[in-house]
Amino acid sequence: PPPTIVGYSTTYTFQTLTSSVARICQFVVLPPSSGLGVGYSSLSSLSAHLAARDDVKEVNVEDPCPAFSRLRDAVDVGLCA
Repeated sequence: PPPTIVGYSTTYTFQTLTSSVARICQFVVLPPSSGLGVGYSSLSSLSAHLAARDDVKEVNVEDPCPAFSRLRDAVDVGLCA
């Protein structure tokens, strides 16, 4: 089967006085893929990718909605396990 777009995310990195910060600006899972674990696996992969960068010391989110905050908490717990 052909690849299917299930969602997207955007990030950018900016400098502070002492380090680089990665910011997640948008994180969208399209409705047909909602509830299938796509958000969890995508955010886990994105978080691991950003954490592996030597220049990034912090990852934050621009104005998260409550559902995204719960998803990020779940991913953070999973990364600690």
